[in-house]
This record gives sequence, C-alpha cells and structure tokens, in this order.
Amino acid sequence: MSALAERWLHRNWPDGMVVFDRRTGDTHALDALSSELLLLPDATRYDPLQAAQMLGDRWGLAPETLQERVSEALTQLRRIELI
Repeated sequence: MSALAERWLHRNWPDGMVVFDRRTGDTHALDALSSELLLLPDATRYDPLQAAQMLGDRWGLAPETLQERVSEALTQLRRIELI
C-alpha cells in the first residue's frame, strides 16, 4: 500500500470526491475539477497548462477557459497536502 493510500480514504461521487485524512482526521469535499486533477498522471497534474489541456480535451472545453481554475484547484490540493 502506498503512503498516500495509507493516509487517505476516498469516496467518489458523480460530482466530485470526499477524502478523509487518517493522520489529521480532516475530511475534504472536492469538486469534479479537483477530483479529476488527482486522477491525472503526476507529470501532467503538476503543470497547470498541461492539466488544463488534458481536461479541456476530455470535457470538450478550450484549455484557456480552465487554466485559472486548474491553478486555483492545484493550490488548494497542495494546501491540504493531497499533492
């Protein structure tokens, strides 16, 4: 079991994900964008431009419309130590 899997429990929902931090007892509700970012390969996940491109392709949106939201979501995921 990876260190991340040992620390976090998660449950997927149609519009996002809920994660529980076993270490701190904190629970976080993630929206669909943040949830999808966690599923991206590491190299893509850490690059807002690449992540916006990949998610834009997946969702049929222009990457430019997602880039700011992706950057904000990555900041939040780093703050709660999910990435």
